[in-house]
Amino acid sequence: MTENEDGIHVALEKQKIEAAYQTQNKQMDVGLIGRVLGSSDRAPISCAFIFGFVSLISAIGFLFTNLDNKMEVVQILIGVTLTCIGFIFGRNS
Repeated sequence: MTENEDGIHVALEKQKIEAAYQTQNKQMDVGLIGRVLGSSDRAPISCAFIFGFVSLISAIGFLFTNLDNKMEVVQILIGVTLTCIGFIFGRNS
């Protein structure tokens, strides 16, 4: 290996170490919730998707119960689901 190739190799290693350090810092800043929801520009959409999905699954689950007011609960949950869908798709327009 020549001296020039050695210098390039050392520079590349320094860049790799710096990139790993930056990635580790970002992961520490974001935390667990940030890893689940994503970056700050995507977090509201991710949160609306999770909330809408959970309310839809809950509405489907309530259909199979023997409660007297299950249709009222299902209507509320479907309303929440549709609101979340409207937020997700209306946000880009």
